[in-house]
Amino acid sequence: MINARDVLSRDYPRVFQHAASISDSKKHATHQGLRPQLLRHWSFIADLSCLNPLQLDGEYRFILSSCQIRLDRKYTEADWEFELFNVGARHPVSPCCSSAPHDLVTPSGRRSRWPPRLHLFPAAAMALLTMVFLLTGCPAEQQRTDPQIGAPVALALPVADDDLAGLLKELLESARADPQSAALRGRLAMAYEVNGYPAAALTTYEQAQALAPNEFSWPYFLALLLGKQGEHEAALLSVDRSLAIDNAYVPAWLWRGSWLLEQGRFDAATTTYQRAATLGAGPLAGVGLARTLLRQHQSVAAAAILEPISSEFRHPYIFRLLGQAYRSLGRSEDARIAFARGRQAQAFQWPDPRHAAKQRYVGGFTGRLVRAEKLLMAGGYEQALEMLEALLQLRANDPALLTNLSLAYTRVGRPERARSVLLRGLEVHPDNYYLHLYSAGVFQELGNQARALQHMQRAIEIIPERGSGHERLGTLLMQLDRYEDALISFDKALRYGVKHTEKVLYTVGMIERDRQRWPQAVERFEQTVRIDASFTLAYVYLGHCLGESGRFAAARAALAWAERLATHPTEVAAMRQRLAELAAPGASRSQ
Repeated sequence: MINARDVLSRDYPRVFQHAASISDSKKHATHQGLRPQLLRHWSFIADLSCLNPLQLDGEYRFILSSCQIRLDRKYTEADWEFELFNVGARHPVSPCCSSAPHDLVTPSGRRSRWPPRLHLFPAAAMALLTMVFLLTGCPAEQQRTDPQIGAPVALALPVADDDLAGLLKELLESARADPQSAALRGRLAMAYEVNGYPAAALTTYEQAQALAPNEFSWPYFLALLLGKQGEHEAALLSVDRSLAIDNAYVPAWLWRGSWLLEQGRFDAATTTYQRAATLGAGPLAGVGLARTLLRQHQSVAAAAILEPISSEFRHPYIFRLLGQAYRSLGRSEDARIAFARGRQAQAFQWPDPRHAAKQRYVGGFTGRLVRAEKLLMAGGYEQALEMLEALLQLRANDPALLTNLSLAYTRVGRPERARSVLLRGLEVHPDNYYLHLYSAGVFQELGNQARALQHMQRAIEIIPERGSGHERLGTLLMQLDRYEDALISFDKALRYGVKHTEKVLYTVGMIERDRQRWPQAVERFEQTVRIDASFTLAYVYLGHCLGESGRFAAARAALAWAERLATHPTEVAAMRQRLAELAAPGASRSQ
């Protein structure tokens, strides 16, 4: 897919999309002088938000494009050759201001003219040029803008969210008012990036970098955005520019190692991670080195690095890497345990304060709400609460806002305030599932189990097929000592599906164990460990229930596996003692 990055980049072909209809769908508009060896077929959608081919700097480019047009639900292919050349810094031309033709030189060495000879394909070319000129125009601020850098990029299409539109407008106007300010241009770039306009952000970061060549942030942020889009070679060039300014910023070295690894440049990746380690990256650099070793099939060395790291940092990604190393070494049981511990899909990230600072430019109700939700998940309760309270001015009765606000109040120790927020929301949205769900949690926090149960049951009435709701109801019923009802709710949760099936099965197993229904408990614990071979306590209590059932060999095997997991030695030792008592001659089992 070609995006606006390709339109504005100095390093890649500049292409833009034909967005006009063709008057005669049965005929092809073609250039008789088409050079087949240069024709490249692309199917793409170009982001026109920063399309301005007349302000590009760098060498002249010769662009060929081929598009496929949908007419009357049938595809008609229209191929044409269209010449675009850079007339930016050295030859500024704006066709709405001057129509005089200019001699231009293509990379192949032949001369051509601007404007192109439109008589060869009038309908498609004229529609395309009209679209471009409408986007570029002749704004007054271009007269005082450095032509080699260009004017601040503006979005062509309107922004639906008024709050976001206001933020972007304010930042754009500030950049236009002071076109030589790299800081203002960089703020605009950050706002474009965090609010979902990557093509405009890429161009604006390049402009900020050109305005302040000695500022670390702009080439670094540009590198991160390029890396996110899979342009690893360009990302490496950009991060190297940032490291030439500040070579002590650890996250930059970690990203550099990651992109080198993606390119299969193992020696360079190793050197980069070693450099990060000397700067204090610690286990983060170790994980990178282990990844590099695994890619080179050096599993022994990789396992030697990962084993001590996994003991201290129990991250799923680290265990998955360790599982790969064990599997390649033929250590199947160790691999099984490692992969079980790495079951959860969780991204491996490192702290990046400079990158995180961009979040202050998140705009729009939805964007700011999502940011507050992330802060709640990360434990930033006070900061999240401040953001959520501010959002009340935009949408005071939004259910998603009210549920998150109630959670924030609960986390900072203000459950009464959380209850007030939810009850106000229920006055407006009496049938909202999440308002009832969160109300159940708040009343439970306040010790009012009866009201909590009412709201939980009402939530399930609204959406009866949601497994998580039945799981929450089962937990609440357990706390009320209504175990049979809890088992029914947990069974429904398992039927409809929950996020952590093994945890629900374990809870059911514990209920059955406490009620001394050994066969049912064994069944649930066995289901648990089939899903998660690293669930130590499930093996411990499986061993206990097997022993109570007289299946001593199976009980010993379960406890041996629990001991191998080495996470709950006290519980394992106690259950071994109980198993020895059960296996003794004349011993009586629990009744």
